[in-house]
Amino acid sequence: MASLINFGVASLLKRAGRRYNSITLEADSAHLMTDVWTSVGVLVGVGLVALTGWERLDPIVALAIAANIIWSGVHLLRRSARGLMDTALPEDQRNAVLAIQKRYTAQGIQFHAL
Repeated sequence: MASLINFGVASLLKRAGRRYNSITLEADSAHLMTDVWTSVGVLVGVGLVALTGWERLDPIVALAIAANIIWSGVHLLRRSARGLMDTALPEDQRNAVLAIQKRYTAQGIQFHAL
């Protein structure tokens, strides 16, 4: 039951994070989802071992869950780092901004450090 609640809250946090462009909300969502996937992995791993008797399935499922957690962390780390770094606009957007600036520059308005 707790995993279903965590899944619901994680989904809401993910939507809110995207809506408000908040990496913090998305990170909280990812944290809850890793908890959900860990719980699912435990159930699947134990269930598969009980059904098949092949005990190696449990650590294989655990490794898959660990890989998912690592991937989520790396993805969040990359997005966070990009948010802190200066990046240039794509050329077409930059040209559109420059074209608008030229119209105002002709009227005597100056731009600095854009």
